[in-house]
Amino acid sequence: MRSVFRTMVAPGLTLFSVACLTLMATACGDPTRVSFLVEPEHRLQSLEVNYPAVNLALIAPYDTVTLRAIARNALSESLPDTVPITFTKTATQVAVSPTGVVRALAQTPTAGVTITISATWQGVTMTATTHVVVTSVTSPPRMDSFSFGRAITDTLEIGPQTGFGKPATTVSPRAKTHTGSAIPRLVYAYQSSNPAAVAVSLLPSSSVWLTTTGQISLTPGTRTNETSVIRATARVYGVTMRDSVIVRMRREPDFASVMLFDTMTTSPPEIELYRGGDVYWINSSAHNSIGITFEPADDVKAPSPETSAALFFWGWSPDSGNIAPFMRDTVASPGDAVPQPPHASMVRGRSFPLPGRYHWRTTRSPVVEGTIVVR
Repeated sequence: MRSVFRTMVAPGLTLFSVACLTLMATACGDPTRVSFLVEPEHRLQSLEVNYPAVNLALIAPYDTVTLRAIARNALSESLPDTVPITFTKTATQVAVSPTGVVRALAQTPTAGVTITISATWQGVTMTATTHVVVTSVTSPPRMDSFSFGRAITDTLEIGPQTGFGKPATTVSPRAKTHTGSAIPRLVYAYQSSNPAAVAVSLLPSSSVWLTTTGQISLTPGTRTNETSVIRATARVYGVTMRDSVIVRMRREPDFASVMLFDTMTTSPPEIELYRGGDVYWINSSAHNSIGITFEPADDVKAPSPETSAALFFWGWSPDSGNIAPFMRDTVASPGDAVPQPPHASMVRGRSFPLPGRYHWRTTRSPVVEGTIVVR
């Protein structure tokens, strides 16, 4: 009785003072209701489900799974079993009972179907979801291994995704049989130890992209030099396995530009760049053509046309490696593989997909040079 009373009356308030507050609110015509503080141990804070992602078949016993949900308070403690929990589904390929027993009825689309689990306590409602994929296989393969393909001690560094066509860093967990064959049509559950830095879900969001086949394309938020452990769980035909990978966020530039004059450049002698980023050289000389050589040159690639157009609206140079001499004019330079709009010929870009130090220098004398450091 005492614990129930504490959830209704804020600490320090007597029944007399509560009655006075209620009378004052009524007398003053205040339409708002008097609310009381719910102590942390009685406040519904989260709802956890045992299997956020499940892969089922159409034959027993692989066609059934029992979902269990745990309601937790603000202290991360489990609330009483009397908290009412409901299960609802979005499609007819699966059936779910009031107690959370899920049964496969037909093959689902590749993306599966969603089951929503809800709990309401002290006026607060929390929800969780389970994604279910049903595959019509006559002999469900047994999962023998599940892995990101990286050791837990590995650290995956990721940089910014600015929308200029840069490829995101990806890791792809794989579930395999004892013969090493990949198991198709699977959905996995993901969890981040640092959701403020990397939020993880099965649907695209602003900070992480996931597909139901298990590929993760990670892009950072606003925080830098933070780490997060990404955990993946596979529940495949009755077998559950897990793997983890460590992710560190880095904020480094996606592109840089170098202004070239006859005898100088206004750019810094050393430019830091995130791998996959671009550098653009702009010939500001009124009369002279300028070429660029790289050391090493083999890993210097052409930028994507989407990136170049997004940055400059001028055009795209399809070449890789060293840059042939080009001039500041209003027509396409000889050797361009595609027609160039006005002013395109004064710009040449290169992409740097691999980490390393790249020294560049002009082919004119006096030489203008610099270094690009790719992280």
